[in-house]
Amino acid sequence: MIEKVERVSIESQEETVLEKFKDKKVGKAVVLNADDWGYGHFVLDEESIKIFETKLAKVQSAIDRSVDINQIITMMRQLEYPAVRLAKIRNQVKDEKNQTLIAALDGAFQIAAFQGYIPSEDLPKFKQEIGDFWL
Repeated sequence: MIEKVERVSIESQEETVLEKFKDKKVGKAVVLNADDWGYGHFVLDEESIKIFETKLAKVQSAIDRSVDINQIITMMRQLEYPAVRLAKIRNQVKDEKNQTLIAALDGAFQIAAFQGYIPSEDLPKFKQEIGDFWL
């Protein structure tokens, strides 16, 4: 995390520039609901998703990692995130110590595999990858 900013007004447009960061070189991913202070369904844009798929392990706060993982799981259930990409998230938590996060992700794997979120042609590979991950 670069810096925590509270009480931000999100503008009704594609991108909101935060005054505090306008002159800083920062990534575009923003964790809404940091520290789990409220609830909302925030659809992450493709750029933010790609950042979390490659750098989720660098999010220092376990509760913020949980918010990110749960948002991606929710997006999967709403068909806003392809379940076949869960492997990228899984690869980010291979050293995770928080058992609650691991259980949440395991539940998402099971939902994806057994409730039709994975196309049938991709299911054998997905199941193999998940099995390899837990071994």
